Amino acid sequence: MIGRESAPGGLRKGWLDGGHPANQDCRTVEDMSRRLSAVAVPAGSKAVRGQDGGVMGWVSVAVLARDPIAADGARAALRGRPGVRLVVGDAERQAQVLIVFAGNVDGALLSMVEEFVERAESSTVRVVFVVSRLPEYYLLRAFECGLVSVLMRGEVDYDVIVRATINASRARSTMPEPLLFALLDRIRQSQERLHSTYGLTSAGLNKREIEVLRLLSDGLDTSEIAAKLNYSERTIKAVLQVMMTRLGLNSRAHAVAYAIRCGMV
Repeated sequence: MIGRESAPGGLRKGWLDGGHPANQDCRTVEDMSRRLSAVAVPAGSKAVRGQDGGVMGWVSVAVLARDPIAADGARAALRGRPGVRLVVGDAERQAQVLIVFAGNVDGALLSMVEEFVERAESSTVRVVFVVSRLPEYYLLRAFECGLVSVLMRGEVDYDVIVRATINASRARSTMPEPLLFALLDRIRQSQERLHSTYGLTSAGLNKREIEVLRLLSDGLDTSEIAAKLNYSERTIKAVLQVMMTRLGLNSRAHAVAYAIRCGMV
């Protein structure tokens, strides 16, 4: 088992400010990604097989902890384990998964994670937290850092951590249910604030832009859209231009494709 930290504030509290049933059902938060970097496999190590019986790729893993002794201990425990390849020093930039060991998650720790992710060569570094408590108000920021899985420190061993790490590299999440639902609530609240303040959906489009794109996707030209919506052609062109500039879209076809991918049309 991974020991708990002794610190003020009661790190043995739940994930949120209330209680926490640990190690509950896993949830997939992203589509499957099979992109694995080429890595050196330690001599004499055994390959790891996935649920389908196929040999899984080796995962480059880095460790982050505020306590250097804790970080060294975690690296020692992970080194040579099947399925993962520990990277240290300058090679940490090649990590596919970052395992963060901590007691209480706070802003300073998340800043460390953000700095690591910013330096990484991959734009999709997955982050696994092995922590005692993750306050609800840090959920969205942690998610934006690349958080995929959360394990409860003190109730998991390194076999569990390795499995969660390999799954994270394959875009599979291990997330306690209370934390998952709290995250969904935070995303919903954020979307509601965005809509009430700017009138924008999660795709960054307002109601009029969606109407125009829907008609555009149906094959209507500018004059036909203007007639349908009782606007001038100039207004329709302005709506499209402002929207395309804001979202970095380079053509009407690109704008329609974007709206389709976001489920808006």
